[in-house]
Amino acid sequence: MKKHHLLFIIPALLILASYSAIGRVGWELPIPEVAAKHGFYMVSGLFGTLISFERTLILKNRLWHSIPLLSIVSVALVFLEITTVGFAVQGLSALLLATLYFTQWLRHKEVFLLALTLSGLAWMTSGIVLAIGRGFAAASIWLILFLLYTIVAERLELSKFITTPKWAKPLLLLFFILLFAAQAIPFHWGTNHISGILIAATGFWLLQFDMATKNLSKSGFFYFTGSTLYSGFVWLMISGILMSFPLQTFYHYDAVLHAFFIGFAFSMIYAHAPIIFPALLKIRKTPFHKKLYIPVWATHVLLLLRLYADYSVNWPLRKWTGLFQVVFMLMFFASFAVLMFRKNKSSHARQ
Repeated sequence: MKKHHLLFIIPALLILASYSAIGRVGWELPIPEVAAKHGFYMVSGLFGTLISFERTLILKNRLWHSIPLLSIVSVALVFLEITTVGFAVQGLSALLLATLYFTQWLRHKEVFLLALTLSGLAWMTSGIVLAIGRGFAAASIWLILFLLYTIVAERLELSKFITTPKWAKPLLLLFFILLFAAQAIPFHWGTNHISGILIAATGFWLLQFDMATKNLSKSGFFYFTGSTLYSGFVWLMISGILMSFPLQTFYHYDAVLHAFFIGFAFSMIYAHAPIIFPALLKIRKTPFHKKLYIPVWATHVLLLLRLYADYSVNWPLRKWTGLFQVVFMLMFFASFAVLMFRKNKSSHARQ
């Protein structure tokens, strides 16, 4: 897969995921069926494909390049309403990704590769759950685990030279295994309580041992990354605490999901974007500007408003905050694309 393909595929998936998000919060749009599959388009379609690209683009074995391609095919199939096949193809893509991670673990024996293997298996399980018709509510915990394991594993990879107590990483891996195993417990027996406590504990672990805290004493790009990561870890704890309470209404369900996917997952995307995208596109200089703080902090404020709307059952406020969340997310990616283009252009001009 050549790098210029990435430029077209990822924005297309971002637009599809954003379009479905606007429909999901209640705005009437053409093709309303897209809104019903918002979770799939956002997590499997956008995040899953992006993660697959990131992990396979530099590999010489072209077999692994099929992983992001299968992910893209699954999105196309689901969009065309060939849903069962599409979800199955997504599961196959995830199985291959888990196989890749496990193969790498056999070679290097790193803890973060075990966590990544669990992430691939969680993503695969979400595809199976959707393919057999159990719905997005049943698949949502597996999509949460997919991103949680992936993001924390990448933080472990980046922080592997940071000294931590000997018990810290084994404890984190134990959290992950227990989280995966807990999903075998019937939901009405309290799976959400166990999962929420373990997710909140993972957020607390990151606040204690992740290298992000070291960047808070620096400036510029490093402070941006550190502060954005730190806020994401706080949102991870909040999402876990909310999950540990009984899921009695749709609005509480909405609050749990978006505290995780917007508060935590998008914070991680914002923080890692200046590292991941230039590396994929072979841009040497880090694109960063203080204006990137505007969409990032607007996202946090809007999320707080959305949680208030959820728990006060304020449908109009939830509808408007959802719309503006999408607007500011797109603003971040558009601003970042401009910064990358300018950095790339200036680099070529100096050569």
